[in-house]
Amino acid sequence: RGQGSLDGPPSFSEQHNCAAGLSMKGSNFTVSLAELVFGSGAQDGDHGVDNRMTTFGQVRYEPAQDVKLSLSGLWQIRPLLSRFNNLGTLAIPFGSLKPQRGTPPEIPAPMAPMARNDPAAHGPHPRPAQPITAAMVECELFEAMRAQGWVEMEGWSGRGPVRWGCCLSDTPEHELGWGVRMGGTAEGDTHRPHLEGFLSFNLGRGGKLQPGLVYVMEGEKRTPALVLRSTWFM
Repeated sequence: RGQGSLDGPPSFSEQHNCAAGLSMKGSNFTVSLAELVFGSGAQDGDHGVDNRMTTFGQVRYEPAQDVKLSLSGLWQIRPLLSRFNNLGTLAIPFGSLKPQRGTPPEIPAPMAPMARNDPAAHGPHPRPAQPITAAMVECELFEAMRAQGWVEMEGWSGRGPVRWGCCLSDTPEHELGWGVRMGGTAEGDTHRPHLEGFLSFNLGRGGKLQPGLVYVMEGEKRTPALVLRSTWFM
């Protein structure tokens, strides 16, 4: 999804190194299932990129020619095992993905002052990565009007951040379009919702320009902002 970060869960737009999928199509429905893998080949926390394994599923249903309904789901885990990292740029570990205790690798003496595992140099150890679960429902009418709602949850205890969003838009191919987005992030007692309205100008040859106004709420703070998005297809 090219606009996953704008119109869907952030995890839907993450890139992966490798993927394998299966799709089954009927007269008016399509069922798809895919497994995606990303391996950075870096140690825990290097470059700020986590290894991840993602399972994605989608069901699409077309009750009429100009009506499309879809339900998408995603489950993602981010293993932090050193044996996963040390296998190379792309690797799929065999066996359990649960963390295991082991002897840390030895570090040559010349590198000791620059050791990455030195708490004094890098602060406290990062908290273990939590699994991510996301779901999205979408309805498209006449290839222009679209309604969408999604939610993304981190972890199973309910203490992690929960992100949500919904969008209603009408963007015809050769006419002026419009749209409204709502969303937010909730974590503990903190909730940061935002509201956005935008116009959509079709520039031809796959180009779109979308100026909009965003209103962000965080506690007692209220922040308006102007935003300009553009989409191009080569």
